[in-house]
Amino acid sequence: MPYFYKIRPKAADGMKIPWVLLGIIVLVILVAMLLILPGEKANQTLACENLNSQQKFAQADLIVSGKVFLVLADGQKNARVLFSPRQIYKGQLPENGIEISAQQATDLEKSKIGKELHFAANNLEYLLYLKTDEAGKFKTSVCFGSRVLVTDLSPEEAQVLGPGQKVNTL
Repeated sequence: MPYFYKIRPKAADGMKIPWVLLGIIVLVILVAMLLILPGEKANQTLACENLNSQQKFAQADLIVSGKVFLVLADGQKNARVLFSPRQIYKGQLPENGIEISAQQATDLEKSKIGKELHFAANNLEYLLYLKTDEAGKFKTSVCFGSRVLVTDLSPEEAQVLGPGQKVNTL
């Protein structure tokens, strides 16, 4: 009986296809991680740029000081903050008042942000640098320059913002 010799591929030749597939899979995973993880990380940590008062003034759509009138839950994570302005430093008040989109306090505590304002309907005075989002609602952040107004404006803020315009209340 004749012996038929079967040609067997060397290990290196037979392993080319699995290594190429493995390389492609690893590459796809790395690209996905680079695209997805920075977005998730941005939601967890808030890195503020070090802006001076003039830069904060330039990027804000509306700058006001006043008190929180009411905080309402808006779903499980969000809150609607109704704000009662006392002084306007930039922009015009909308006819329907100032409504700010914010996170609920419990969601702020769970997140690792820790730098966002905690709004409460009390006697605290706030200085708010507000921006308008795509839906036309106001948003704010300590990164924009918003803060609890413990004392008067700082000398730099007073120079940039000026005296402001007093809001007439009923």
